[in-house]
Amino acid sequence: MKKYIYLFLFVLIGGQASAQQYVDFAQLRNDLVISNPAAFSTHYLKFGNTNTVTVAYKDQWTNFENSPKTYGFQYRNVYEPMNISYGITALKDETGAISNFSLAANFAYHLAFDRKKENLLTLGLSGGISQYNIQLSAINFQEVPNVSSDRLSQMSGELNVGAFFTKANKFYVGFSIPQLVQTGSVQSENLGINKTPHYFINGGGYIPVKNFIVEPQVNLSYQSHSPLNFMGGVLLNHESGLMFGFGMNNSGQPNAMVGYTLEMPNSNNLSTSFSYGERLGNLNSILGSSIELNLTYSWGQSKHIYCPRF
Repeated sequence: MKKYIYLFLFVLIGGQASAQQYVDFAQLRNDLVISNPAAFSTHYLKFGNTNTVTVAYKDQWTNFENSPKTYGFQYRNVYEPMNISYGITALKDETGAISNFSLAANFAYHLAFDRKKENLLTLGLSGGISQYNIQLSAINFQEVPNVSSDRLSQMSGELNVGAFFTKANKFYVGFSIPQLVQTGSVQSENLGINKTPHYFINGGGYIPVKNFIVEPQVNLSYQSHSPLNFMGGVLLNHESGLMFGFGMNNSGQPNAMVGYTLEMPNSNNLSTSFSYGERLGNLNSILGSSIELNLTYSWGQSKHIYCPRF
């Protein structure tokens, strides 16, 4: 991994660059809540649990010593009496000498189009801080860059916005713009990395089929000066609590997912899932596979159930 990272950074020296700086997960329902401050958590949609805590881990390109790694933490509460939801999101990206940590608070308001609240439009925003670090001494440059500091680091603020519509027992769709507003950037004499807005469209549905709930999912993302990214998949939820899924993105990487949900006393739920992906073609032997782990615990019972029961 080092030689690719070093080459990439070496090209950047002497100019200003903008790259994909927002994290993404192969398990689309996790990616939905991370990228959209208006989105409901999976456990609220599926079980009606009003409090959700999630931790996630992703390791990409496992053939490399310093492969990209992502760590995520989320807490989300839906307070139905006031038609609001709120929470916090913490993310850390790490690729060798480059790391980024962000912490944001989320708030959303729910607009109901009917008395039973079966059709909801949620408008949300989140704001927080982000710290970007580049440790130049950990990089083996062929030519030493002309910079005054060995460590580039700066804390900046950011604002994210989103909208999310859900129709009970049928489908959901969301649109969001992470990093819509930025304050500050990582700067040096010859190197600047500016975060740019990302645009996400997410959607999914629920189709009961005998002992399963079939959940098709789709994720579109775009960033200025970058190609459109697409990922689609299907998740099978069995009444026993087992989950099976398969997805594919437009870069040619299929992903398989397996998980289990344990229904606990007092309507509490604990879910764990694991996904594995490999690129098709010759790149697989170079880059290696990607793995992702997720653990979610939820509690508190809603007066409205948004996902069909078995």
